[in-house]
Amino acid sequence: LYVQENTVRNGSFSDDMVIMDDEDPQLFRRTGIIAAFDSLERAKNYFDELLIPFSSLPSNTRSSTTSRKLLYTHNRQTSYDSSSIEKPTPQFDQATNLIYVFIKDDVNLQQNFKLEDVFLEFVQSKNQVCAAKNIRRVTFSLAAKRQFPAYFTYRKRLDFEEDKIFRHLEPALAYQLELYRLRSFDIEFVPTSNHKVHIYLGKGKVHNKQNDTADYRLFARSIIRHSDLVTKETSYEYLQNEAERTLLEAMDELEIAFSHPLAKKTDCNHVFMCFVPTVCIEPSKVEESVREMVLRYGIRLWKLRILQAELKMTVRLTPDSEPMPFRAFMTYESGYHLDISLYREVTNQASGRTVFQTYNIGKPGPFEGRALHEPYLTKDQLQYKRFTAQSNSTTYVYDLPEMFRRALIVSWKQYLDLNKYKDQITPKDSFTCQELILDNTTQVNLNVSSSPVAPTSIPSTNITSTSSNATSASLQSSTSDTNDIANKLQQCG
Repeated sequence: LYVQENTVRNGSFSDDMVIMDDEDPQLFRRTGIIAAFDSLERAKNYFDELLIPFSSLPSNTRSSTTSRKLLYTHNRQTSYDSSSIEKPTPQFDQATNLIYVFIKDDVNLQQNFKLEDVFLEFVQSKNQVCAAKNIRRVTFSLAAKRQFPAYFTYRKRLDFEEDKIFRHLEPALAYQLELYRLRSFDIEFVPTSNHKVHIYLGKGKVHNKQNDTADYRLFARSIIRHSDLVTKETSYEYLQNEAERTLLEAMDELEIAFSHPLAKKTDCNHVFMCFVPTVCIEPSKVEESVREMVLRYGIRLWKLRILQAELKMTVRLTPDSEPMPFRAFMTYESGYHLDISLYREVTNQASGRTVFQTYNIGKPGPFEGRALHEPYLTKDQLQYKRFTAQSNSTTYVYDLPEMFRRALIVSWKQYLDLNKYKDQITPKDSFTCQELILDNTTQVNLNVSSSPVAPTSIPSTNITSTSSNATSASLQSSTSDTNDIANKLQQCG
């Protein structure tokens, strides 16, 4: 029997916690029982004895102010959870008791039985007595030799049905997967053979029920556990090896998950890795290691439509320095440029709000200033069009100018390095382009303020670039060729 009180997890939300003020030390208190059995039958036979220490009466020690705080924080934290969690109820659930049952699996029950149904049938038979004893959650864990533990969680708010989102996930550590950031999607648990990798199929939430959504994604999330690493050599080796191993395991599970009927509709699939140990490493080494890894498995990542990845870890720059919460984001949405951005987590002391701050000063990343708890954004109109083009083995038309620009920058860098022009830099305006649009009168006009997702817009034939040998080449369309261009544009649609 254990007592849990005044528990605050920094930067995390889960069903088993609420946000508490430091000025209210008696705000929160829970009790629980941890029991271990050598067989499933003994666990069933002794389950009633586990309920004896719990009181049948709800706690009446909270003041009206405390109750209002609990109601507010409960509603707030529930909105951060997954779609398996029902909408906040007008009354706070005062059930505070937890039961953990650990079972030694010597007869390989996981292979011979559908354990989720076995546990569900048993918990449903104890539904009323668990509710009377204010049991908030019942978690069963099976441990077999040389296998990762299996977890099955049944919650009171679900009428003691299984919370499948937390399948094979220890509920008290679920905050490390940051599932609350998936709240922009209705998520469905996808079974995996590897219990260390958790796969979820997300469907972008639809506010207008008359219009279905086309934003489907697969989220692969994993927790990497180890003791803290002291030296930079061991940290770099561990980070490189373990991250690569976890990525390969995630890709293996995603390939299996593609048997799901909706998997073919997925795009911008996401991989999240949470490194629990503190590593002593220079952040630039993280970027270098990640880039090498992505280039090594780029073709396979592209086939699985893994266009986004995120690494969460705690970093020490030196063995004696303070630990720093650190993130690395990778995006490959365009299909031609890998963008890696590094951030530290910074908390505003006045507001208590934690945001991402770019690690490399002077190069703000796309997540600069974004709150830590903001959900993942659903696809915009540009990404829908890009996905349609890429699905047809071609490039989205508005990505072509950017491809030329980046290729030109690479050419400039190669030219400067080859000729040892260390003091020279790439021209700032080395590439410019204009867009021509075919109007209703079949005349080609210069589009001054075109939308980047306009379906009738096409890339310009009027392009000016500065090449790496410092010469200027201009492709200009003369007025006499306008009719020929218009005819060609009509043929292209």
